[in-house]
Amino acid sequence: MLEDKLDMMEAEDSTEKKPFYYSKWWLVVWSLLIWPIGLIMLWGYFANMHKTEMPRTRLIKDNSEDL
Repeated sequence: MLEDKLDMMEAEDSTEKKPFYYSKWWLVVWSLLIWPIGLIMLWGYFANMHKTEMPRTRLIKDNSEDL
């Protein structure tokens, strides 16, 4: 009886579907669309952080030898 259960468990494991991110279409979508958009968003975020710095922070960064 125990062997029958083990055989059934092995049969269930072999019928598992592969995850979607192992497919070729996902590789194409990821490489052409998703990661370049993420990089552009990060670039915009850091550019925006630099624009919104307080003027005093910029002065301290520029004249750090005075500290």
